Amino acid sequence: MAATTSITGALVKYFRVQPVVVAGALLSFTGLVIGSFGREFYVLFITIPFMTGIGCSLCFASTMTIISDYFHQHFALAWGIAWSGGSVGIVTFPIVSGFLIDNYGWRGALLVISAIQANILVCAKFMKPTPNGQTSTNLVHSVGKGYSRLENQSSHETASAKDEKDVDGDSKASAFTNQSRSGSGVGAECKDDKLVKDKKWLEKLVQFLDHAGVSLIWTNRVFASCLLLQIPTSVGNSVTLPFLVARAESVGVLGLQAELLLSVVGVANIVGNLINGPLVDANVAELALIYGVVEAVVSVSAISIAILESYPFFVVYAVLFGFSSGIYIPLGAIMVRRIVGQERFAGGFGIALMLVASGNMLAASISGHLYDTTKSYSGCFYFLGAAAGLCIVLLLGLHLLWTRLVPDDRWPTIKRSALRR
Repeated sequence: MAATTSITGALVKYFRVQPVVVAGALLSFTGLVIGSFGREFYVLFITIPFMTGIGCSLCFASTMTIISDYFHQHFALAWGIAWSGGSVGIVTFPIVSGFLIDNYGWRGALLVISAIQANILVCAKFMKPTPNGQTSTNLVHSVGKGYSRLENQSSHETASAKDEKDVDGDSKASAFTNQSRSGSGVGAECKDDKLVKDKKWLEKLVQFLDHAGVSLIWTNRVFASCLLLQIPTSVGNSVTLPFLVARAESVGVLGLQAELLLSVVGVANIVGNLINGPLVDANVAELALIYGVVEAVVSVSAISIAILESYPFFVVYAVLFGFSSGIYIPLGAIMVRRIVGQERFAGGFGIALMLVASGNMLAASISGHLYDTTKSYSGCFYFLGAAAGLCIVLLLGLHLLWTRLVPDDRWPTIKRSALRR
């Protein structure tokens, strides 16, 4: 799902939020319905991961973008509240899906979930663009140091049309004055027309990549360096959610008690999301410091849970990880918005989520390999602790780099936030 969020950012720039959310809801709904009737593996492989996954990506990234458009002074608070919806899903979805499968089978469960997914169409009705239409392509321009200048789409089309008109005029004049020429002249004119059309498509492709945030990688050095944080940060959920219950059961914790740990993670995550906004808006500490502290909590608690085998310690870990991830996950998006600005947030957020998706797949593979090698889930949590430690080192290094060694005002600091207010 997250791997296509960058493309979603570009689509939002072209078509606005509401149509993209509607398209995503219809695609995910259709994928679930078709998947419920599938009897072959390839049908499920196409419908669930791709149709439903891409559809959810369109809905999720578009919703996050419109929050950025509507909220400015208290963006962190609004972002935390919106992000807590995912935490509610962590608590409720395992219970609801288990109930549906037990009573209706997995096919019936997919049908019911598809009906729930269709309610996004109702939500899309309320996702109207801001009065000044800030997600439209006709207002995308360069903002701040190092941003690439994005030309107006209509200007591109007008210029291209003018070029085609000029070329057509030249072609007609040439044909009128050189009727006696050989067929080689006609071939040259066709070649010129083809070059003009190729140039037009190239311009559109470059503009689409601009809207998708790709150009930020080489035009905004602070953003490019911030992308280094995305992969180690993504390890937390990739280890805790799949392996916490298994780790508890491997040391003798009963099944129901072990499964309750994920609910504890979800509840603590909701609390962290709700606290994140006021904490950031209070502007009392550097974002890098807040980020580093919660990552340190994750690192220490993960290593501890790899060593200790008592159920109370598992509960403590679930609380600490849920609360910490409820702060550092939305905080990463807040940092991206402050670095790239509101106008380019959709693309920048999409690029960051693509790396998060890559980190999730990589971390899951490494964790599975560690278990297969050691026959113990402790190695997975050692890996999580090391990844969180790496994230701390990167955070401190980037903060020192952009505030002391090579000062760049795009790196979020308390002083910069105060000036904005």
